[in-house]
Amino acid sequence: MLLDFTEVFKQTGQLAQFSPGTTYLLTAVRDQLVVRRCGTFQIARTWDVDTSPSSTNSLVAPTNARSGTSRVLRSSSTTQNEEVTHDGWITHIGWSCDSEYVLACCSKRGVVNVYSMVDPQWNARVEAGAEGLARAEWAPDGRSIICFSEWGLRVTVWSLLNGTATYIQFPKHMDRGYTFRKDGRYFILAERHKSRDTIGVYDARDGYKVTRHFQSPTQSLAAMALSPNGRHLAVWEGPLEYKLSILNLAGTVLRTFTPDPDPGLGIRSVAWHPSGAFLAVGGWDDKANSYPQQLELKVWKEPANWLTKGPEGSFSEYDRGVGITALTITRRDGAKGLPKTGAAQVEWNLTGTMLFVRYESTSTALHIYNFPAPDEPFKPSLKTVLLHATPITRASWNPVRAESLAISCSRPAVYMWTSNNEWVNDNVGEIEDEGAECIGVPGQEMVIRDVRWAPDGRGILLVDTNSYCCAFEVEDEDQALGLPPFASSDEHTIKDPKTQFTRSLVAISNAMGIDSTQLLAMGVGAAATCAALYFLGSKKRAPILDPKEWKEFPLIEKIEVSPNTAIYRFGLPDPNDILGLPIGQHISVQAEINGKDIMRSYTPTSSDDDRGHFDLLVKTYEKGNISRYLSLLKIGDKVRIKGPKGQFNYHPSLSRELGMIAGGTGITPMLQIIRAALKNPLDLTKISLIYANVSKEDILLKTELDDLAARYPSRFSVYYVLNNPPEGWDGGIGFVTKDMIEKHMPPTESNIKILLCGPPPMLNAMKKHLDDLGYPAPRTVSKLVDQVLPHQKMRGNLRYIVIRPTSSDEAMLLLCGACRDLSAQQYSKFRMWVPVDDYSRTIASPSLSAAVSGKPGNFITRLFHHKKKSEEKVTTASTETTKPATSTTKVKLILVKKITGLPLEQPVLYVFSASVWASAPSLALLELKYPPGAVEEKAVNLVEGENFTPGELLAVTIDTWPFYTYGHRFSEFIKINNNATLPTLATTDKIYTDTTGSVEWIVLNAPTPGAKSSHQDVIVAIHRDNIDPNFSLLSARNQEELDAKRGDVPGQFIRQRQAKLEELAPKSPENLQKWYKDKLEFNGLLSSVYAEGAPTDITSGWFDKSNQHWDNVKTFIASELPAFLPESGFVDGSAPGEADFHVAAWLARTAGVSGAKIDDISPLGEALGLTLDPKVVAYFDAWKVRDSWKKVYAEGLH
Repeated sequence: MLLDFTEVFKQTGQLAQFSPGTTYLLTAVRDQLVVRRCGTFQIARTWDVDTSPSSTNSLVAPTNARSGTSRVLRSSSTTQNEEVTHDGWITHIGWSCDSEYVLACCSKRGVVNVYSMVDPQWNARVEAGAEGLARAEWAPDGRSIICFSEWGLRVTVWSLLNGTATYIQFPKHMDRGYTFRKDGRYFILAERHKSRDTIGVYDARDGYKVTRHFQSPTQSLAAMALSPNGRHLAVWEGPLEYKLSILNLAGTVLRTFTPDPDPGLGIRSVAWHPSGAFLAVGGWDDKANSYPQQLELKVWKEPANWLTKGPEGSFSEYDRGVGITALTITRRDGAKGLPKTGAAQVEWNLTGTMLFVRYESTSTALHIYNFPAPDEPFKPSLKTVLLHATPITRASWNPVRAESLAISCSRPAVYMWTSNNEWVNDNVGEIEDEGAECIGVPGQEMVIRDVRWAPDGRGILLVDTNSYCCAFEVEDEDQALGLPPFASSDEHTIKDPKTQFTRSLVAISNAMGIDSTQLLAMGVGAAATCAALYFLGSKKRAPILDPKEWKEFPLIEKIEVSPNTAIYRFGLPDPNDILGLPIGQHISVQAEINGKDIMRSYTPTSSDDDRGHFDLLVKTYEKGNISRYLSLLKIGDKVRIKGPKGQFNYHPSLSRELGMIAGGTGITPMLQIIRAALKNPLDLTKISLIYANVSKEDILLKTELDDLAARYPSRFSVYYVLNNPPEGWDGGIGFVTKDMIEKHMPPTESNIKILLCGPPPMLNAMKKHLDDLGYPAPRTVSKLVDQVLPHQKMRGNLRYIVIRPTSSDEAMLLLCGACRDLSAQQYSKFRMWVPVDDYSRTIASPSLSAAVSGKPGNFITRLFHHKKKSEEKVTTASTETTKPATSTTKVKLILVKKITGLPLEQPVLYVFSASVWASAPSLALLELKYPPGAVEEKAVNLVEGENFTPGELLAVTIDTWPFYTYGHRFSEFIKINNNATLPTLATTDKIYTDTTGSVEWIVLNAPTPGAKSSHQDVIVAIHRDNIDPNFSLLSARNQEELDAKRGDVPGQFIRQRQAKLEELAPKSPENLQKWYKDKLEFNGLLSSVYAEGAPTDITSGWFDKSNQHWDNVKTFIASELPAFLPESGFVDGSAPGEADFHVAAWLARTAGVSGAKIDDISPLGEALGLTLDPKVVAYFDAWKVRDSWKKVYAEGLH
């Protein structure tokens, strides 16, 4: 690896930090903040931080009083400090998540200052009260600051948006006793109340309101760690007790781990596996373990005196260890504090395939372990040991490349190790799978104490006590500072490893529930031994099932189980396909019988381990529509399937014990769960089954159930109950009784669940028995009876149907005319609340005329089906009227109130072909491979002012199918987005009215979910007001350009918007009048500029503003944009990501108004009078060949 080094820069307190997008580097020098550009290391911003103590701090410091409160003070400019003492130095710094703001905390003075990268004159100041300030950092939202007080008194969350504060009392630890979930939604805090450890879960999106508060299983909590998937929380005791507990965020203790025998000392380091399935735990203990010979272990040793060999000695490879390599053991008197023992640092690499451990008692050695991938045999092993001349102070994995790490050892050098199959051994001419090298910092008097990777993985921050420099990888060795090429030494391995001092490294699976006997111990210089098994599931193909689409599957085999029961095997399109059904859920089977669509739910007995097919175990009933239909199928006949369905989802170790009571074919969902649990060696759930039938011949799959009970006697038991037992029957007789349940079901304790499935009379009786015995409410798994649906094509989109009301304020689905009621249970997803505002109107149609009004808050409550009568009585929630008879037999619709919102079955994206920012989510949908129709795109014509039209609810009659139609069309657009802007994305739970939110949702919810871009600073820069691409379209730098645009799209756009607003404003509802007034004023300014014969004073001001705008654009394209762009490819990598969709939309509009074409950006440079940077051209060229670009900009750049 070739590195190029920067010069040495000053810093204090080791305060240096890359921005999230690696564009800038923030450092603190005493009381000054310095921001440098990473590309050139030129200073971009500096601030002299006001670290003068807060007024409260000044008052209480001499007397140690305890009064006063915190406050936020804002000022328009920074304040120059007077002479600053050591107490006035900055102690903490940080970037907001979008790189727009930085903070500087001076804890000794009790103040935090916040500065803007966009507006250098803006700053905010937080002053702590009498409670003091220990540290401050950003919350994940980038607009809130977390402040920890001294003495563990409280945590304060300050909002920069409104200046408010949220207080949380008595945090346990200010550095290791809190965490945020990965998405920033929940803040988890360890607290100490009434001499007990407690844990609070707070909703960061709802003002940090408490969501959960529960007691911790610890006596003295040392630290906590949240799993990467955000589902499980690990908490552990201090150095005197080796005990770790895993909880969910509801406070339930899932597992507690304590080694046997007790090592005597507690836990020191804990690290979650990136998958969240394993936890690596390093203790304070020292143990002697004997391991078998391991021939593949590599030992690399730092060469002696390599730094003293002159200029050529600034680069050297490690030496290979030969034979048994001794490790130096550091001892420390335990009476003088915590011993120098145990795992000081434990860290997984990016993919979780490797793990390094730094043991303090062998502080010069770094141990690297191989860890198997989910589809590999579970055989962890010690891979490599790196030995150094001085103790290791820090090691860190590359955040992007999983096979690379950097090490510091308090020497003027950085140590690199890489495993990438690219190392060439010059002595033998072979390619090796790993290599290690020592790289001196050339000509610099530094002692590297810490190494910190840049977020993009291409640079390293090398930190000394009061200075730092950066090292960046160089692909071409000629560009490096005279560094020689790599040279590998001969390969050697450790021979005949003996008993050596090691540390315990425990890997436990939170999701699978490994108990304390399942221990993974890894030793120094030897192979790992493992008593635990590993199960994460093999890689699977995409599921075939689609919950929104009926799919047909052919019958390929029929296996008779009994005279009236069979297993029906249906084929999938490919032999390797999987159905994709979660354990515990079911599917719907539909068939056309006698002109009607019949539907029934079944649970397959197969699982996703059965590829190419799925099995249905079905008993044929005389009156069963679907069961009789299936029994008559021939090989090759097809049935329609849709799913998954159901709310129950089994996962390993769902509970300590599961009790199951099944009757007849109710065994199918139970069998699916039983098979899944027993075949998983890490699932410790104990299962007890009571299976009731009429006769012994009716017991389905008895042979398999008996075999499972024999193979897993400690985990599974089955008890059969028969109504008509044969002679000599030793099982239950009659119905399932309370005594049977009490004897064969798990006891009524916590962490158990009871599952029921069978005929309704049996289920009702079982629920009563369970309630009488004091069991918790069972989670029932049940089937619907055959559903008969009208065999008639649905008209329109069901999402738009307003539905039959009940006597309450809730409406349920009903199709009128010749249709029957649909089951509310079956179509529960269409249940919806329909809120209304204070609105009344008259409906006029050939079939209905009524004037209805009501009070605010009423709901649409009636949908009628009447035949011709002399008089019809119409009842609503708030009125009762009598009206003349009508001559129609169609359904009568009455509108009581105007709808203001309706849940969506699928997301809707509102766009317009000429909208600059609407292009960003459209590109994202195409690039991220959303299926057609997964997100419905609706056009809102901005030129014709459709975004200003107030919403209306129309009664529409289609043939004999009348509906209330509330389509999310342009006519209701301002009800969805009262800013009337595009793009707008309406999802099932939230409406996003800006480009950033819309694109982020599309990225995170893609068919293959993407990740939030690490280049948020690019997105912020692209959306700056001073380079607004909408203004680029409307701007005019001189009279000639203004005249041209008056007769083109910009003039048409402004005139038609103004006409629409003037038409709508006078008749707008009272609650919208101010809204229209504001819009008229803004658009009126544009109209005055574009009006024929506009006064010179107006147009000249517009010309000045336009020229300033294009100067800003030119500067941005010439200097800032190239710094964001890579040499080739895209900002977010080899394929477009979140940041790229914003950049592409901005660049397309800016280039388009300058005369550029979809495949030619050169007119942009000509219009701006500059030569475009090669990076800008390469970036445009990377986009122009993509299908998404060609489709979105098919009619030209806009």
